[in-house]
Amino acid sequence: MTVTNKTKPIMNNYHINNEHLSKKEMIKYLGVNIDSKLTFNNHIKEKSKKATTVLNMLKRNLYFAPRSVKYKAYQACILPIIEYASSCWLPTSGKQKSSLEMIHQNGAKFASNVYPKSGKFEQFSIHKILQDLNWKTLEERRINLRLIITYKIINGHVILDSNLMPKVDHQRPNRKCNEVKVGYQNQIMEPPWKIDVVKSTFFYAGPTLWNNNVTPMQAAAPSIDAFKQHLKNSSKK
Repeated sequence: MTVTNKTKPIMNNYHINNEHLSKKEMIKYLGVNIDSKLTFNNHIKEKSKKATTVLNMLKRNLYFAPRSVKYKAYQACILPIIEYASSCWLPTSGKQKSSLEMIHQNGAKFASNVYPKSGKFEQFSIHKILQDLNWKTLEERRINLRLIITYKIINGHVILDSNLMPKVDHQRPNRKCNEVKVGYQNQIMEPPWKIDVVKSTFFYAGPTLWNNNVTPMQAAAPSIDAFKQHLKNSSKK
């Protein structure tokens, strides 16, 4: 598979043990559908369809169940589907993002037993339902997940080399007007990208998220649990 957004990319023939490898527009690797333009469109469609099917099944079978059971059922059965490996993919269009958030919002209505009544739609607020459940949007959850994995890489808590996310070598502190939120001492190099297909992938988007969303106190957290708690506390403010 050739990863590019060009309509006529340069093609090469590949062989293994004298066997010609056929070209694919999409491959499935560890449960993630990866397409040649890195749009993840097929992956999001597949997961959205599966999550919707499971959610409808839960609605039918847990119709009279208490709120606590519905809450746990959604957390255990739906979120793992729509968030599987979400650290390596992101919605690349507003349509993809909306389709995922719609499932999350329907899950919130299911978990809270709150549905809009006929003629009173103006009193119905999905934002309030999410707030009452203390749920973040899926986009916020994806960002937090990428920040957590970035923290793990930087601090050597995973098998990936920390040099994959090197810190910026500042000869002197930046001026305040140029300083990123994370502070110059914790700033990570943001690799340049020439084609749009890579800009939302983890090692290109991750450093930017880290520099612009993490505070110096959070970056200096002594453990993963402490870092997660910092993120949780900051989201409440």
